Amino acid sequence: MMDIAVADRADDVRQYPPRAAVVSWIFFDWAAQPYFTLITTFVFAPYFASFVAPDPPTGQALWGLPPPLPA
Repeated sequence: MMDIAVADRADDVRQYPPRAAVVSWIFFDWAAQPYFTLITTFVFAPYFASFVAPDPPTGQALWGLPPPLPA
């Protein structure tokens, strides 16, 4: 039984996506990432500090709290 599974695995050949698809994904990711970073930093952070939190200083303190928690 084990020999059959090993033989089937040996016949598998890795198929990679076409080079154009990989390059397209790289450019998409490179172009999209700054947008999400900018929105999170310069749009959502002030909104959170001003409207979600009880007051702006507490909002800034709460906004800075999550990154150290997982570490």
